Amino acid sequence: MRRGQAMMEMAAGMFTLALVLGAIVAFALYISRAMELGKSARSDAGRAALNGTGPGGVTLDRSGKIEVDSLAAEYIFGSDEVPVKEKVYIPNMR
Repeated sequence: MRRGQAMMEMAAGMFTLALVLGAIVAFALYISRAMELGKSARSDAGRAALNGTGPGGVTLDRSGKIEVDSLAAEYIFGSDEVPVKEKVYIPNMR
């Protein structure tokens, strides 16, 4: 075993661990924001579908952007902001 090899292996392992944890946190934020947008779109579309008449239905598109930390931006997403888009269709209920 060469001198300093354990320290180099630990540094590589810590970087890998930081990258994996950063990815988990970034995806958790992404999923959370996407769920908020979907919930908002479904509630607004549901209200409009209750008041709508005739055939057809209500379609709503919601979009937004999520800012991610620099580690996730550099190594995972390639950008500081990740777009989120939700589309909801609900048929008229009257």
